[in-house]
Amino acid sequence: MSGSKYFKVPIPKGYRIFFDEMEVAGVSFRKSDVVKAFLGKEVALAIEAEPRNKFDKNALKVIAFKKGFFRKKKLHLGYIPKEIASVIADRDLNHDLLPRPKELWVGDRGGMKIVIDILGLKDEYNKLNNA
Repeated sequence: MSGSKYFKVPIPKGYRIFFDEMEVAGVSFRKSDVVKAFLGKEVALAIEAEPRNKFDKNALKVIAFKKGFFRKKKLHLGYIPKEIASVIADRDLNHDLLPRPKELWVGDRGGMKIVIDILGLKDEYNKLNNA
């Protein structure tokens, strides 16, 4: 049976939405990490640059942190879409970006999708339009 889980994560003070309702790329290759990341009530996401990615020098990974017995576990969930990662790199916006989970969809045939907003500092927003 398919279904969706929706999240209502508040926007932190000093941040605003830079890119809204974007699907994380490559989730289907990391299903077990996605399931682990979204078990429970809270999920903490982050964006991490991957400059040595052989397919995209601007690659930005979406990662989740889960509490382990002795330390936090880092789970790679997928990537920011290539076009958006390019805009972020071109405008030097990859500082202080926060992915905010919006929806996790799991299909009855094994399909999976994560939808996020990317938040950035309000003071940096003008870089989107001025480059």
